[in-house]
Amino acid sequence: MRENAMSLTFNSTNVNDITAAINDACNSVVDTFEQFREKYHKRTDIKPNQIATALEQFVDIMQMIEIDYASKLVVSNSREKFAIRYHDDNGEDALSKDEISEIGNYGLELIQNLSEWAGNMDMPEEKHQLHAIMVVVALWVARRGGYLSTIDIVVDTLAAMANACYEPDILEELSDVMGELINAVSQDVKKRDVESDGLQPWRILNINRGIIATRTHNPQIMEPVFDQLVHNIPEDASMFFEQGMQQMEELDYPNNVREVMNRYYRTYSARVLH
Repeated sequence: MRENAMSLTFNSTNVNDITAAINDACNSVVDTFEQFREKYHKRTDIKPNQIATALEQFVDIMQMIEIDYASKLVVSNSREKFAIRYHDDNGEDALSKDEISEIGNYGLELIQNLSEWAGNMDMPEEKHQLHAIMVVVALWVARRGGYLSTIDIVVDTLAAMANACYEPDILEELSDVMGELINAVSQDVKKRDVESDGLQPWRILNINRGIIATRTHNPQIMEPVFDQLVHNIPEDASMFFEQGMQQMEELDYPNNVREVMNRYYRTYSARVLH
């Protein structure tokens, strides 16, 4: 599934593609900034050309990581087919999870800063592209064993992708990607969002994955996603399944899908409400 004209696919973490996409976006935003420099020169935040320089360093680091460890990848045969682990010659992790997390979240912060400049300079296409790049970079962090601490825009972008998708196979693929990202969200983000009032990104990500799984009409996709939702955000499970049952009636879902939703509704709504 192509997100835009860039050579970037939402479920691929090919670093060459990520590098090309970041370079394209940086060039566009920096060129526009230079054209209107006088208008923005008094702003005290980091400028697009400075962000672009930092992003060059970031993608260089990503490239080095891929080159250094390309011969040491061990790919899982499980359903999470993109689970990748790095090992050095002694069988130990070559980069710690904290190191991968620090590198990845630094890159995500830079891309977010550049997207804010794109928005301020009325560049909606570039802003959209940069948000799509954030999803792929977040996935790169997840597949390299890191933790995500910057997920707000990633969650919003995934929701927009889902709203534009109707094909079951693409929805299944999107659900798998969201599952990988859910597993990579840092404990600090989970704790903060669960304790906060209102729906926060961590909770929204889990709920949206449940909605996407339902839209696949595939019980084999729905059941493990629902189980994960109940485990991750138990306080929201009752609401999710109640609303799901309403959707079953309004949108005339197939019987096998209705049966799964009804079973979870009976189990978890009764448990919470009674």
